[in-house]
Amino acid sequence: MLASKRTMRARILAARAARSEQDRKRAGAALFRVVADNAAVANARCIAAYASRGDEPPTRCLLETLSARGARILLPIVGGERRLAQGWAAYAGAADLVEPSPGRPLEPSGPDLGPAEIATADVVLLPALAVDTAGTRLGYGAGWYDRALAYVRPEVPLIALVYEDEVLDAGRSPLPRGPLDRAVKGAATPQGWILFETHSTRDPGGAPACRSSERHRGDRGEEERDG
Repeated sequence: MLASKRTMRARILAARAARSEQDRKRAGAALFRVVADNAAVANARCIAAYASRGDEPPTRCLLETLSARGARILLPIVGGERRLAQGWAAYAGAADLVEPSPGRPLEPSGPDLGPAEIATADVVLLPALAVDTAGTRLGYGAGWYDRALAYVRPEVPLIALVYEDEVLDAGRSPLPRGPLDRAVKGAATPQGWILFETHSTRDPGGAPACRSSERHRGDRGEEERDG
């Protein structure tokens, strides 16, 4: 299973690196609208998210907007090369983000609130390299989120942020799932929400969910805009 995951990660990372900067900006603008317009996200008092880096679907504008609306945003504290952490800190704006060491994700400069702080989140937005329609998420391989998600309340939606072609049909191309892997409830892509059959009878925005994976596109879900 480990070899299979390594191969998949390498393939997806290569595909992401091949995307043009213009394509990433367009995808980030569309993903911003899809996530920001979702009712569950818009109504959440606290959202656990992350600061995107490299070729990931961009989240910077999304963080700013959700914070400006009054939501409390939690970002991971991973730490530097010599200090791996497992905590969360409150987002205080883009200017407050720091890089703990080269190559590490940006994180707030405020205090580490500990691993259990994610239990206060009403929605969790997750980085992923891929996700399948059974809710299996492929991460980067460090197992950070496998441990972090143990503190999330059972009813809280876990949503992976990915590109559309990174959502795989579990019947044809299932992702390997380990004993510690926690299934996500859906994916948000630049093209819209994709909800999975393995979870509750209502989607993250409050609409009834189907027994099979289901795609939801808002009135403006496919529009592109700069920013």
